[in-house]
Amino acid sequence: MRHLILLLMSLSLNVCWAPSLTQKAINQAEYNNIQINCLTSAIYFEAGNQNISGKMAIAFVIYNRSKKFNLDYCQVINQTLNGKRQFKYKTTRILYPENYNISKTVASNLYYNLSQYKDITQGALYFHAVYVHPNWRYKRTVQIQEHIFYK
Repeated sequence: MRHLILLLMSLSLNVCWAPSLTQKAINQAEYNNIQINCLTSAIYFEAGNQNISGKMAIAFVIYNRSKKFNLDYCQVINQTLNGKRQFKYKTTRILYPENYNISKTVASNLYYNLSQYKDITQGALYFHAVYVHPNWRYKRTVQIQEHIFYK
């Protein structure tokens, strides 16, 4: 119940909140809401200024990682590598509520209706912004708007 109250408070204050679910057991509805909120936050902060395709692409990377590494969405989003978070999302104010609401719609649709969507990233597990040039050995799959995707 504490998670749900914090979630509702964060939404009413336009504050992003995506907890780790290592705390006490919660019911399925609370779990689903927390997962959707985590996914929404990652989509918003990674692709909030992009159209639906850009948002869906980020959601699919998170989904693909969750399946590959047997983690839930919040665990994927909270992963770190060399002390750095793998996804940009913070506990901060939402500056563009309309973009946040679109991100939440994308997250909810993917979460509850995954089988109705095609993975436009072609199985990507990683991505970066087009202006970044990492020395990755991953196979490039596709560029969608401001991101390049790899598996």
